[in-house]
Amino acid sequence: MRIDVKRFKVVNSEGNVTMFLTRNALRNCFSLARQVNQLRASISIGPQQHHGTFYELRTYQIKPEHNTAFLELVNEKIHLRTAHSELLGFWTVEYGGYNQVFHIWKYDSYAHKAAVRAAVASDPQWMEQCISKVLPMLTSQDLEATYLIPWCKIEKPPKKGVYELVTFQMKPGGPAVWGKAFQAAVSAHAKTGYSHLVGAFHSEFGPLNRVHVLWWYESPDHRAAVRHTAHQDARVVAAADLPLPICTLFMHSTRWSYPWFEGRRLRAFISTGPQQQHSTFYEFRTYHIKPEKNAAFLKLTSEKIHLRTAHSELLGYWSVEYGGLNQVFHIWKYDSYAHRAEVRTALSKDPQWMDEYISKAIPMLSSQDNEVTYLVPWCKIEKPPKK
Repeated sequence: MRIDVKRFKVVNSEGNVTMFLTRNALRNCFSLARQVNQLRASISIGPQQHHGTFYELRTYQIKPEHNTAFLELVNEKIHLRTAHSELLGFWTVEYGGYNQVFHIWKYDSYAHKAAVRAAVASDPQWMEQCISKVLPMLTSQDLEATYLIPWCKIEKPPKKGVYELVTFQMKPGGPAVWGKAFQAAVSAHAKTGYSHLVGAFHSEFGPLNRVHVLWWYESPDHRAAVRHTAHQDARVVAAADLPLPICTLFMHSTRWSYPWFEGRRLRAFISTGPQQQHSTFYEFRTYHIKPEKNAAFLKLTSEKIHLRTAHSELLGYWSVEYGGLNQVFHIWKYDSYAHRAEVRTALSKDPQWMDEYISKAIPMLSSQDNEVTYLVPWCKIEKPPKK
């Protein structure tokens, strides 16, 4: 049977774009007129479709100079939004693409979501006190509709800690194709006590054939130690017949459930292996500078970088000559995740660093990215002999 695929854009009252995928099989007997007026979604196969509940994953990219103001405003006004529907979690990004927020909303059905969005758009407090102010602070918005995998249910974490969201690109066909093998691999981590599984979500709209697995750990350092131990466990190794993850996210949280679920989303490709027998890691940072501010940014950084290196070790700082222009790339060394957290706290309380550098440098940037890395086991840092 041949499948014709068409895509439709639907723009809601807030300017968000939702992509709908429709399939028209040759055996379909609907008339052309009815096809034009009806959206039919490509529904993945699997028992999760027996109920209509789904989870919407949203990611907002914030302009660097508005990040603090955005978070403060949302913290004050999020109760206006959660009065309309259930918020499962809200995080800010710590590792990966900086200046992002990531949140998960629960809906009973697509009709329920449409009713909620209509109510939200008609809520004068939400629109005037929050939306009208936060939208100009954003550079982009993305969303993805997901279902819980059939054998999974939401398990609240036992206490405060960090969360890891691992994203896998699966073969087409849904849980009926890869469900059993995937369940065995995930259960090998959860049932052996290495990790606490919060939930596993299968994409329905947005990038298709993706699975997001949400884990809980006591801390990033605890996660690193557990991963190293787990991958020496024969039970885990035997069940680990999975595709490579697209990305891994860590998330700090303060509490589970709305009205305000704050946390940090951290992205890091952390491989298992001998290098994780010690906790030292290297943070790669890339800043994209507004072209007209490039010279001023480099001059300011040259004058004030000593305020930053007073807190932790800088391995190197470079400006890009070939490739993406108007960028700087720098590497910072940390003894552990706890060490980095201490450094970041100290920096935020350093008046010279905040007043003389951060307040001036951040408005010059268009975006910030970072990545956590470990040295490959057989490698050590070798300083160059000269310039």
